[in-house]
Amino acid sequence: MTTVLLTGARAPATLDLARRFADEGVRVIVADSQTSISSASRAVSAAYRVPSPRFRPVEFAEAVAGIARRHVVDLVIPTCEETFWLAAAVDAETSGAATRSASALGRMLFAPPIDVLRRLHDKADFAALLAELGLPHPATEVVDSAIDWRHRARSRERARGRDGAEGPAGLVLKPAFSRFGTRTQMIAPHQPLPTLPRVTLDERWVLQEHVSGTEFCTYAVALEGRLTAFVAYRPVWRAGRGGDTGAGVAFEQLDPSTAPAREARRISERLAEALTLTGQFGLDLMHRPGHAAASVVVLECNPRATSGIHLFAPADHLARAFLPQSVLGFPQSPVTATSASSSASASGSVSAPASASAPDARLPAIAASRATSRLGLPHAMYPPLTGAPAEAGSNRLKRLKVYAEQLRYPDALRPPEDRLPLASLARSLAVQLRESRRAHVDLLAASTHDLEWNGEPIVPGPSSGGPPAEPLSLLGAGDEQGSRGWARAFAAAIADEGGVTAAVTNATAGLETVRVGRYELPLTVSTHRSRSRHATREDDRRGRRHGGAITSADAPTESYVVSPFTHYVDYAREELGELRSAGMRRAATLLLRGLGAVLDAGRADDVVLIGNGLVSTNLLPDLGQREVTEVTVRLRREHPDRAIGFRSVHGRGMLLPEVLRRSGYRLLPSRSVFFVPTRGREWLALRDVRRDRQLFEASGYEAVPAPIDPRTGASDRPTRERIVELYRMLYLDKYSPLNPAYTPEFVAAAQRSGFLDFTLLVKRGGPDPENHPDPENHPDPEIGTAFGRIDGVMGTRTAHGFLAAPVFGYDTALPPETGLYRMLSWLVARRAHDQGAELHASSGVADFKRYRGGEAELEYTAVFVRHLPWRRRLAWGVLEVVLTRVAVPLLAREGL
Repeated sequence: MTTVLLTGARAPATLDLARRFADEGVRVIVADSQTSISSASRAVSAAYRVPSPRFRPVEFAEAVAGIARRHVVDLVIPTCEETFWLAAAVDAETSGAATRSASALGRMLFAPPIDVLRRLHDKADFAALLAELGLPHPATEVVDSAIDWRHRARSRERARGRDGAEGPAGLVLKPAFSRFGTRTQMIAPHQPLPTLPRVTLDERWVLQEHVSGTEFCTYAVALEGRLTAFVAYRPVWRAGRGGDTGAGVAFEQLDPSTAPAREARRISERLAEALTLTGQFGLDLMHRPGHAAASVVVLECNPRATSGIHLFAPADHLARAFLPQSVLGFPQSPVTATSASSSASASGSVSAPASASAPDARLPAIAASRATSRLGLPHAMYPPLTGAPAEAGSNRLKRLKVYAEQLRYPDALRPPEDRLPLASLARSLAVQLRESRRAHVDLLAASTHDLEWNGEPIVPGPSSGGPPAEPLSLLGAGDEQGSRGWARAFAAAIADEGGVTAAVTNATAGLETVRVGRYELPLTVSTHRSRSRHATREDDRRGRRHGGAITSADAPTESYVVSPFTHYVDYAREELGELRSAGMRRAATLLLRGLGAVLDAGRADDVVLIGNGLVSTNLLPDLGQREVTEVTVRLRREHPDRAIGFRSVHGRGMLLPEVLRRSGYRLLPSRSVFFVPTRGREWLALRDVRRDRQLFEASGYEAVPAPIDPRTGASDRPTRERIVELYRMLYLDKYSPLNPAYTPEFVAAAQRSGFLDFTLLVKRGGPDPENHPDPENHPDPEIGTAFGRIDGVMGTRTAHGFLAAPVFGYDTALPPETGLYRMLSWLVARRAHDQGAELHASSGVADFKRYRGGEAELEYTAVFVRHLPWRRRLAWGVLEVVLTRVAVPLLAREGL
């Protein structure tokens, strides 16, 4: 018996496809990472829950392959965006990184390769493909930089001023990776360009000319480059306000003999042939009756099943479009290409290959016979009463009449022969509502949140029971393997130098390492010190046990790099002066006093921090959910009385924040940081960047690597002392003593382990180290360097596509007009550019960084506290509420 496995079983399209296969006597198995509506269908023989494709891609692919083996499946047909994750797993076979499961999956998967899928899914790449094939499409520009977007916005403003009130043409703006049109923005001719949340090389947007006309869609199945099924249709009601925005919920088929339908078929055939496509895909198109040369324009492509599938009735035999005659065993009569073409004008059919056994035969593409269809429950959720309040009464009455007529359309969710229980539909809706709340997205976005692909690198974790897995495909540029051992070497070097307190005088944590998937990361173990007048004996005992100094109420405050209490209470107190209102400062002081009491009672500093290298900015890898879950379970066992956390969590080009949230972590906003898009070149043309570069080139300063003594693997002590002194001048003396207070021992450990690379800003022409030795400013002559005065330093780290400079300083005693900070800022940005990395510019001096291309992002501390007593969980909950409901809105309003 023929068996197929359909993934993405939550989708109504999957439900109808399951029925069409069952109509042909095919056994249908379904799988999804959520409770799905298809599992309640009579057409389905078995239903499975599998891991999330987006957050656990390796386990997902292995689960699908395992189900296929168990049921001896002939074909695996993905229907939603899990297609990309399965195709990536199969692609690993050719790159030598596949498991046996992925190899077996490749022989059954009904989908194109991942590179073809990307060309169809990425709206920027798809526009380029259409241009390459000579197919009509809107004029399209790709925006991959916030700097470029600001330039465009200013140019449009100037054009509006020149062209009068009407201004330049209308535009359509949308992310290169999106779905359902949920983030599409229409920009009228008189409107300025809007502010975008994030524009990067990884999160591109497309700006297209606005094409007027009647929008319609297609659904097609292709087999080895030829269409085997096709339908053109219009979404006549949508899941949005007034029924005219969002995903379609009611559909009408276009007459196949009309010009738009014939042209859409021609375009679909051209795409399938050019890409030798095997899979399902749909197009969004615009019909422009007044344009004879290009009456149909292609807007975008959806390389998956689309709602056109609901227009295929049982008698249409849609399943035959997926399987050759030799598999299904149904009788077919091959027709010649000539006879198929001669009937195309009447039936709208296009030839397709019959099977591998008859490669030269042609079979007509399967056509849909239903004129209309709808999705009953979603259609009922968006009646015309939800339209805009300003809508005219006659218009609303007309739409109400249209809506009432659509109620007679066949319900694809509950046809007479397979009425799904209402409880199943309600349960599926409840799952989407829960996902919407958890992920902080709207209901439509929640429907694909755990399986969608937005172009992010697919970097899996290890398979169970085997060695660390290599990336399947699309490995992000600048990423690094965790097996280089820097974390273990850093922890060992810190221990050799006398421990954490010897390296950072205001940090008393222990330093270990922990394996997280294929990465080995540093781990700090902190002990809470009571902020009451007297420390307790328990504080002292716990501090000794975990390598910290004996606690005391009179001891210096811990640095924020190891103390959440310092970060959220003590550091916040120092920032109160930035608030403009005296009343606001008084209110914030009282709030911080209360918050401090709560965090003190909740022992907030009893915490282990993963990936914490005792620096302000930790560059974390983009971990998968399985890796996060495994390390959390391990640390819960090893440190049952401590919270588990990650510092420096951000979502720029990363899924890490969402992975942590799904793994049970609380995301606590910690600071606003800046990223400079140094991978591109736009930042180089900014006025302030050009001036910084010119200042450095005319200054007489040079940037030289800190000399390393091969005998010790580190710079000599005078150089390290000068590095520490320059850092202290800026970060401790000028800013805050709560910043980490480094010692020469820290610099030595960072150099020997390869954790940080130090570059010195030196002034040539200073005292000759041979005739006028200055041990405070000059390295050991035996190393073979002879240069002038060291006036600046930057200690940088590059990992996972980012560069950060957590050790940064200059001689603040020199006149400000010297411009040392500006020169160092130019040097660190240039280094990031030369290494193909994006600069993580940390926090502070916001305007300075914005003028140099800095883009603000919110950074988080993620904590897992589910295993702690309720009083301690409550303390973290109070902190989360204060941060999200009070602190973040206040800082946004104050422009901080």
